[in-house]
Amino acid sequence: MHRKKSKIQIQIEYFFFRMVVDLFRILPLKVAYFLADIISFLAFHLDFKHSRRAITHVLHSGIRTQRSEARKLARESFRHMIKLFVEIIKFDQIINENNYRDYVRIADDPESQRLLNSKTTHPCIFTTAHVGNWELAGSILTLFTGIPMTSIMRPLEN
Repeated sequence: MHRKKSKIQIQIEYFFFRMVVDLFRILPLKVAYFLADIISFLAFHLDFKHSRRAITHVLHSGIRTQRSEARKLARESFRHMIKLFVEIIKFDQIINENNYRDYVRIADDPESQRLLNSKTTHPCIFTTAHVGNWELAGSILTLFTGIPMTSIMRPLEN
């Protein structure tokens, strides 16, 4: 069971989180990626609990059988997650209503074309795993179709 956080602790966490978000927002993308690499390196090497857990999960999954290879994959996973965080914060600076067609194409199959176009008049439900940049995918679908996106999530802990 988790210990309930005090309002002050939540406010302090939020303050530092906002500082990081605002810093990444103002940095150029290449600099933000570089900083993300540094943060992910530090997080992997200083957050022993989560880095050990990640290595163990990779080994248990069977994706890698050698501890050294599992460690490399877990380290890359940390790097990917921090980079994804940067992209979520900056996605409107990376892909927007003026350039999204340069980055994304809708599949040529007839069903995708029928569902994902600006003439769609019926509601659609899309489901996705929480992998990759699914936040960006929802925004892109809205740009392609003009249909507002609604997401369902569990409440955050703080």
